[in-house]
Amino acid sequence: MGGEDIEVIKMTKIRLLFILILECLIIYMFYPKMNTYIYIGESNHWIAKYKVNWEKVKINSKEQYEIKATRKLTLKYKGKLSELFSAKQLNYSLRRNNGGGRGKTNLKYLYNYKKFMLYKLGCTNSQSCSIGKSIEDKDEIVKLTISLDGNTEIIELKNSK
Repeated sequence: MGGEDIEVIKMTKIRLLFILILECLIIYMFYPKMNTYIYIGESNHWIAKYKVNWEKVKINSKEQYEIKATRKLTLKYKGKLSELFSAKQLNYSLRRNNGGGRGKTNLKYLYNYKKFMLYKLGCTNSQSCSIGKSIEDKDEIVKLTISLDGNTEIIELKNSK
């Protein structure tokens, strides 16, 4: 191989690298930018994780945006699974600066699990999206109240980042 052949190979590699970097930049520019906040907290009996995925969505040509969000609350019981056998119902409420949610679940269907998802609101194929103009503040404290057969615990969930 002569000196010219080596130069051609080097230039070809540089061009391929340039094209690859350019393609990555184009994909990044047009790929939806999803933001994630993860709030974590724990009490004597529970570990809670509240995950919020959100993005700004352009709603018209006047540069107006709404926020599209998915929210998921997961609880893990810290004790022995057998301790849940006598429990009948678990109630929970989630309080944020700009809203919240509440619900209950019958534990007789969850006895095989120490960790379970209680609350999911957002965008999936079978659910509607949570769309609006507000989202949780990154540094806010989300208050979770858990009541298991009358025994109530309050957990403060803080952003893990």
